[in-house]
Amino acid sequence: MSDSKSEVDEIIGEVLIEGLVDWTDPGWVLSSVVQMRPGTATEERDEALTLIRAMLTEGFATAGGVDPDGNFVAWCLSPDKSADKIDDEFIREWGTELPTPGAISWFQNTALGDEIANRIIKNDEHGRPSQPS
Repeated sequence: MSDSKSEVDEIIGEVLIEGLVDWTDPGWVLSSVVQMRPGTATEERDEALTLIRAMLTEGFATAGGVDPDGNFVAWCLSPDKSADKIDDEFIREWGTELPTPGAISWFQNTALGDEIANRIIKNDEHGRPSQPS
């Protein structure tokens, strides 16, 4: 996944589509992995963390929190540092359990993430493969 023309992982695509209408979070990613790629609890968690790191480092989404007024506030961290923070807290606080929404972080699509999600939707509506080409 080196740019928006590369194939996007199916789970990342689903998370980005959801991100068009609402913020997503690590629990959303883990739930998608459990449904689409079942394995042991540790394998599922590790796959979710790998996908979260890819979403952030490829520039599809930004990690952050919510201020008292309910606005998304991006963390002042690089994508790699954001992924490290999520990895650490997920493993330390949740183990292999499903985190509650927003407990670790929220994800907001970037413009690139929105573009990819809209392309997937458009391709699905026209009967073409759902992956950007």
